Amino acid sequence: MTIKPKVASPNNSQTVADVRAEERIRMRDVLMSPEAKGRTNLAVKLLVNSPLSASAIVDMLADTPRDGASTFFQAMAQEGSVGITSPIGAATNDDPKAARLAEITQVGASYAVARGYISAEQAKARGVNVGA
Repeated sequence: MTIKPKVASPNNSQTVADVRAEERIRMRDVLMSPEAKGRTNLAVKLLVNSPLSASAIVDMLADTPRDGASTFFQAMAQEGSVGITSPIGAATNDDPKAARLAEITQVGASYAVARGYISAEQAKARGVNVGA
């Protein structure tokens, strides 16, 4: 269900200029508010697509996290990059791609042995120790 915003139209006592002035004041009140900082895209969407008053939009913006304020990204910025280590990593001179490839090869061979696609001896012949 989409909500169609009410189009401002002048009544008997208002001129078109008055309606435009009211709309510009509404836009100014929202976009110049401290709550709109870091939430400009949402503020513009609410202004354009809803008939809400400026104070209602500002209240909604106050309860919304700022752009890029995800707790995950805040934690990453604080802690720095996280290194993923693997027991296979030491055997591959800490090359992440080689470590991941070795890990995938081992898991694939273990799966193939468990399903009976290859024997433990065939896995060992490929250089993978599957623990069998």
